[in-house]
Amino acid sequence: MREKISVLVSLVVLLLLINNINAAASHTLQVKLKINNTVNNVYIPGTGHWDYNNATYTNPKHFYLASYVNDTVMALVFSFQNPLSLRVNKSGTSHYLTINQNLTNSKSFLVFTKGDQTTIENRIGLIEAGTFLLNIAPSFAYGLGLYHPIKILLTYTDIDVQTSLILQTGYHELEFESNSTDSKVAVVIRRKD
Repeated sequence: MREKISVLVSLVVLLLLINNINAAASHTLQVKLKINNTVNNVYIPGTGHWDYNNATYTNPKHFYLASYVNDTVMALVFSFQNPLSLRVNKSGTSHYLTINQNLTNSKSFLVFTKGDQTTIENRIGLIEAGTFLLNIAPSFAYGLGLYHPIKILLTYTDIDVQTSLILQTGYHELEFESNSTDSKVAVVIRRKD
């Protein structure tokens, strides 16, 4: 008898766990961005620019919404699994960008940077491939770079560096040659042959 009760309790617990898993999968997350004006251009991928009618998109070309004006872009960008819909609407003197997504295994970016919809479009391939965050410095504002960038800039008040030299990755021997004038010490820098 105890074995039957134990099996029955185990079965009930298993059914409750399955119901909880299914219930968790049905939870959604809504991310809404309120923009306090209605003069921005709003871009919906695959549709184009928004005409200020309230609209919901369940199958856009890419899952992002971009609102921009005066070379400043604000965007919601869906980045990982389970997107549900995008929504754009206007209310009074504001407009709203909304992303609906499943709560589990979903991520979104809130972007505020210089540019327009092409700022987002230039990164969307990496975002959809899941490699955007693997870059050294993932950013919508600056170049991504594949390695740690090192830049050496020479600025002297009493020396005139007369060469702009860009060197690629690797080992380089350099020569510094004096090319002085009356007012400053002038230096020419070049690769040693």
